[in-house]
Amino acid sequence: MVERGYRFCIALLLGLSCLYVQVLSSCSSTSKAKQGGPGSAEKSETGYSAVLSGAQRDSGFINVYSVKKPKETKHYFSVPKTVFARDILVVNKVTSVPMKLGETGMNRGVNYRTMLVRLSISPDGRNLDIREVDPIVECEQGDNICTSVRSNYVSSVVASLPIEAYGSDSSAVLVEVSSLFNGSENALQNVFGITGLGTSPKSSLSRILSMKAFPTNVMVYSELTAPVSGAEEQMTVTVGVASNWYLLPKDKMVPRFADDRVGFFTMPKQYYRDSQQRVEERKVITRWRLEPKNEDRERYLRGELVEPQKPIIFYIDSATPKQWIPYIKAGIEDWQVAFERAGFKKAIEAYELNTDTIDIDDARYSSVVYAASTMANAMGPSVCDPRTGEIVEADVMWWHNVLGAVQRWLRLQTGLLNPAVRGNQIPDDEMGKAVRFIAAHEIGHTLGLMHNMGSSAAYSIDSLRSPTFTSTHGTAPSIMDYARFNYVAQPGDGVEQLYPRIGEYDCYAIEFAYRWRGAATPHEEQQAQRAYVANFSKDPAYFFGPQ
Repeated sequence: MVERGYRFCIALLLGLSCLYVQVLSSCSSTSKAKQGGPGSAEKSETGYSAVLSGAQRDSGFINVYSVKKPKETKHYFSVPKTVFARDILVVNKVTSVPMKLGETGMNRGVNYRTMLVRLSISPDGRNLDIREVDPIVECEQGDNICTSVRSNYVSSVVASLPIEAYGSDSSAVLVEVSSLFNGSENALQNVFGITGLGTSPKSSLSRILSMKAFPTNVMVYSELTAPVSGAEEQMTVTVGVASNWYLLPKDKMVPRFADDRVGFFTMPKQYYRDSQQRVEERKVITRWRLEPKNEDRERYLRGELVEPQKPIIFYIDSATPKQWIPYIKAGIEDWQVAFERAGFKKAIEAYELNTDTIDIDDARYSSVVYAASTMANAMGPSVCDPRTGEIVEADVMWWHNVLGAVQRWLRLQTGLLNPAVRGNQIPDDEMGKAVRFIAAHEIGHTLGLMHNMGSSAAYSIDSLRSPTFTSTHGTAPSIMDYARFNYVAQPGDGVEQLYPRIGEYDCYAIEFAYRWRGAATPHEEQQAQRAYVANFSKDPAYFFGPQ
């Protein structure tokens, strides 16, 4: 035992000696590395000019540069120090696809990945690190447990780019970003892996097409090509993508806690405090940031309708057939009645897209994207700030062939009452009513609403056959149900309300999510929120039945 203990001590001493040497070596190498950091001769402002000689520049919160070389074009970001540690939302969208993918519903406008990142200088001062952040966890500032939270919820480095040069007074760093967007790396743009194709881009067939910079946004357009093995053959697939780097505001929206009695999409949250005996695990709803203007807050709290500081605006794709544009616009703005219940007028608006001033792939703008595809569907996804659940942008996907499905529904469900829908070509005014309904339903999703499959159970057969009842209450309390059209009404009933519309549940749900309470935290307002839901919980018209 003594001999074994002696050997152990010798081994421990040798190990500590090696560790001491390694630490000295590490400190020495770190010191040398920092000599190449800010202010160094080879990476000074002079180096900036040398690297960017002849560059094409676009200015924004990050300046972007493209430098044409004899055999390639190099692309750079100039990242100011003021952006370090700021939250940036990376939003990746599809811009073009071959027919092989387009027929599956993967079309322009589809958002295939969103991630929250922060930029920082690496410890040795040589690289710009890109770290993916998961903001699920929060802690009470000043509590001891915050130290543990910081240690146990570290953000991961997903990419690290060598610093090519430093700006004046080290106020910015220059990094080449070609590898992030030309298919060489998949850390931020893994379109083929995320969409289930199980392959990676071939760098020799992939390229960056262009870069644009704006005050709060940078866009990089790429064309990525990859070999894909099918059931019978191997083929190459080229996909156009737009990567948006969207600078999130420092002033975050106050989250709002979910209530299982009201159907909203949610994001998870965990709250740590010294005073608790278990972690507080909650869900916050996804919603737009609607707030009264500062000068209108007293009027709002008195119950007057006011306009929000920033309304929700959707742009209708210029690729949309002209006859449907007025109906899509009407379906979007039908939600105004629900927002009025929450205290806001002119809260949601729709305009035709002007391609000269707005890029439909730009994550600063929300749109209804019309896709030429045999896909018979529509969907309303949204892009959210994962810190709070704030919806920052949404794109309704409208596949052309959804009209074929609607044509069948109209004929089968309402043809008995409406001779106009019995033919193979339904008149535009009748189809337009259905287009309006679809638009309103999908916009409901972009406002945060889930399907409410329990809504249609609230109305009896007698009610759906009553002209008075249906003209007042519609065909279901929620347009988010899959009740479709009024196939219950019979000839001779005199019912004219056959199409779904915004209902009582929808207005109630919008008020739950968008009534501004002026709270500083979600905990501060939760009692008022629960009381609001409790007032309606026994009325079947306000029942939520999850899908």
